[in-house]
Amino acid sequence: MNIYNDIKHINEPELIPGQYLIYVLENSDGDIKIGISKHIEDRLKSLTGSNSAGKTITKIAISEPTYLRTIETNAHNHFNPARIEGEWFNGKIITFEDVIFYIDSIFNSDRYPILNNMRKKYAYSKRNKDDLKAWQKNSVKQKH
Repeated sequence: MNIYNDIKHINEPELIPGQYLIYVLENSDGDIKIGISKHIEDRLKSLTGSNSAGKTITKIAISEPTYLRTIETNAHNHFNPARIEGEWFNGKIITFEDVIFYIDSIFNSDRYPILNNMRKKYAYSKRNKDDLKAWQKNSVKQKH
């Protein structure tokens, strides 16, 4: 994961449709948020004022693009004993580095490329079906 101590200067990777970014952020109280987004900068803006009692975000880690949304859920379940509420976790029980290590271990596992590729194929087949339906709908409208 790429770590940024200055959240105003994030190098947000470009995503292909169907991809997500897993992120981990820490606020000024040391509490940790584990989330998923397609647009990190927009997500950070939306967290202003709602990030665990309005604390300042002090750092963020962002994953490589992935098709596996379940990485976020796996991390939530793994760190559940430290959960405060929703996607927020107690930074006195777990650390920012603990979460990054856990998520990096998923990305570095032997199974990750296989599972990610399977999910990619599904994302493309679903998108192609949606594109076909939209094309068919437009074709019918043009005939009338």
